[in-house]
Amino acid sequence: MAELAARGGAAIRLTAGDDLLVTTTHGQQVVDTWALSATDVARFVSAPHPWRHTGRLTVRAGDDVVSGS
Repeated sequence: MAELAARGGAAIRLTAGDDLLVTTTHGQQVVDTWALSATDVARFVSAPHPWRHTGRLTVRAGDDVVSGS
């Protein structure tokens, strides 16, 4: 498991079917999370994108993932 320091960052490559679990052991805010297309970094999604379209911060099975581009 990768561990990141506060105010740090990392890029983690995922492929179809991979899972990513983000947790916090200190504080309230977990992280600002962005997902970028490996073939076109102009295609991206972040936590605010699902919120604007679904009213939820989490994505559920069957939800459309709305790109920021």
